[in-house]
Amino acid sequence: MKSLIYKNNRGQLIIEYVLLLAIAAVVSGIIVSRLASRDPDSPGAIITGWSKVIQSIGGDPVDDCLKPSCPN
Repeated sequence: MKSLIYKNNRGQLIIEYVLLLAIAAVVSGIIVSRLASRDPDSPGAIITGWSKVIQSIGGDPVDDCLKPSCPN
């Protein structure tokens, strides 16, 4: 009788593991799609932040502070 109980639990463990793995994959896919979305209308947080970094590097504000009128 005990061997029957262990076989059922073993199968249930595999099913639970596969379901948890599937849920983790879906949740991570949703998170990545929201953070790294390249849609021009609503870009993700990572793309927005990276664009700001690129624009600040391209703006080169250091050259402006080399002028004598630069506020400290």
